[in-house]
Amino acid sequence: MKTNKTPYEIRSDLLHLAYSIVKGRIEAEAAQNPVVDDNGTCSIAITKSPTVEEIVAEAQKLNSFVSQPER
Repeated sequence: MKTNKTPYEIRSDLLHLAYSIVKGRIEAEAAQNPVVDDNGTCSIAITKSPTVEEIVAEAQKLNSFVSQPER
């Protein structure tokens, strides 16, 4: 079943997807440098959050792909 989304719904979906992508990158970077405490427990320290600028830039990349005419 095909649903028609408004441009606002599409933008919202793209922003959510962009947030997930940027957050995933940050988590992957943090996983490259795990922290081991005195008990030998390994953990991942995420010290940064996605910025609005990063999310919007990623959403713009996604939008340019989605906006391309079908080939």
